[in-house]
Amino acid sequence: MAIDGRDTRWDQHRTQRRRELVSDALRAIRVHGPGVGMDEIATRAGTSKTVIYRHFGDRAGLYAAVVESVHAYIRDGVTEALQASEHGDLAHLTDTLADGYLGLVERDPYIYRFVMNGPGERARSIPRAVCPM
Repeated sequence: MAIDGRDTRWDQHRTQRRRELVSDALRAIRVHGPGVGMDEIATRAGTSKTVIYRHFGDRAGLYAAVVESVHAYIRDGVTEALQASEHGDLAHLTDTLADGYLGLVERDPYIYRFVMNGPGERARSIPRAVCPM
């Protein structure tokens, strides 16, 4: 089956726009708390809820994208800690990993609560994030 170039030429744009919308959602969560509404996220992004729904489907889709972004951030921190630690020093490694994770929770408590509480009552099809890894 041939790929239609008219559709694929927008793939990079859509990917970039989704990243921007997730970043705007994270900013809105930091300002409005874990119970942030789609209206507040759209206002922060300078767009309409329709645009957000076009890119994510619904609140659960946006939630999943935010969780994915947070997980990538945590993974990067864990990877960095692993590379910086000495092999065989498990106590130091454990301390470093715990400090990194707890530091994230302290710096961004609203983000942590948003991720841990799920996308809301209407979106039960997405499993709650139980563990950030």
